[in-house]
Amino acid sequence: NKDNKYTDGRTADSFFKEGFIHLKEGRLPIAKERFEIAEKRYRERIAKKLSIRGSERLREELGEECFNVGYKYSTKGKYTLAKKYYAKATVLFEGLMEVNEYKYGVYLANCKTNLGIFMDETGNTERGLELQQEALELKKRINKKYNKFSEVDYAKNYIYMSDMYNKLQNYDKAMEYSNKYIEIFEKYKEKNDEYCERLANAYFFAGRYLYSMKDYNKSVEYNNKAIELFNKLNAIPDFKYIEMLASCNWNKGVSKIYLKEYEEAEKLLKKAKKFFYNNRNVASKIRVYESNIKLIKKNLRILYRQKYRGQILGPIKYIIKAYILQIRIGWPRFYSLSFDNYSILFWGR
Repeated sequence: NKDNKYTDGRTADSFFKEGFIHLKEGRLPIAKERFEIAEKRYRERIAKKLSIRGSERLREELGEECFNVGYKYSTKGKYTLAKKYYAKATVLFEGLMEVNEYKYGVYLANCKTNLGIFMDETGNTERGLELQQEALELKKRINKKYNKFSEVDYAKNYIYMSDMYNKLQNYDKAMEYSNKYIEIFEKYKEKNDEYCERLANAYFFAGRYLYSMKDYNKSVEYNNKAIELFNKLNAIPDFKYIEMLASCNWNKGVSKIYLKEYEEAEKLLKKAKKFFYNNRNVASKIRVYESNIKLIKKNLRILYRQKYRGQILGPIKYIIKAYILQIRIGWPRFYSLSFDNYSILFWGR
């Protein structure tokens, strides 16, 4: 009897391990079945214990396994299933807080952080934001009591909150949390390349938020800082850093259009376009780069319309004067031709 065969916690653990193998190899339905069997066996054993303290070890093991399953599903892009298992882990660790606040508080803070990410990924950004705030407050509380977390641990929540506020079009809040993140990693950028890269990415995305806020000068400033850091990282050439440099130039170029620095804008946009055009056949980037090229071309059209607008609008008063004169002297056909030429000149640019 299959149901009687698997009765101990060790066998349940082996089912989780087997599920991970099937998930890794892409056999999702079998993996899902194995995870469910393992979880059922854990919960049956937990139910036999008379107290939370008595079942502490089993709850902890199940919480860890649910956390790991959530993570594995997230790497496969299965965000709904990832969210489901992170939610299970969160409930288990919340129930254990009274047993050991320090130990399970650390687990819980990480669960809430990850659950918040996948709430956002599956369309519930408001709830994702709440969970990030809860995780951040829990980290600060545990740090105050037990000196466990550092400000680098807080930074993870800051950057997720910044991104979520941006999605909700609350750009002031997005910038507030971006700047908190930037302030932390400015202290550690010389420590290693990973921290330097995190800071460069933060400046890049903050530059986008500032553009959305129409603060074009500040957007250029943040993109310049991102470019400086990516250039530093790119001392040993790395494709991802070159790609980010191209994106920074693009962002900066768009801001320059609205600052009416057309020559600089054109140079930056063409530089970015050249990168995406030359690398548009990279397997994982084909659609993204083709889309980027189209958007940059659109930006260039906006640039040319703005750049030449004064030159186009300048002759209008003379065309109007010519029209009045033509009416007076009775040359309607010449007016018609003039008007058509003006129309082509103005809209053809």
